[in-house]
Amino acid sequence: MTLPGSTIGMLGGGQLGRMFTMAARSMGYEVIVLDPDPDSPAGKLATDHVCANYNDQTASTTWLKPAMSLPLNLKMYLPRPWIPWPTVAPSGPAPRQ
Repeated sequence: MTLPGSTIGMLGGGQLGRMFTMAARSMGYEVIVLDPDPDSPAGKLATDHVCANYNDQTASTTWLKPAMSLPLNLKMYLPRPWIPWPTVAPSGPAPRQ
């Protein structure tokens, strides 16, 4: 579980990300947004906004380091590999089969 005070990394900073960021900040979470748009809606409200392309590995690594959870807010295809993902564990119960 990610507790308030933790940092959440948001990939994509559109309107849905903005609503997520508003809710997360109101609950005491820090939010770092990675989005190439300097005027992204979520980036304006986030604790920090990494303004870079999604396939920029330096920016992606910088964005990933402090993040505890990584929700995605994208509605497009991303070429692989695009981010050097760390080893992660699910943050919730396994889905029922």
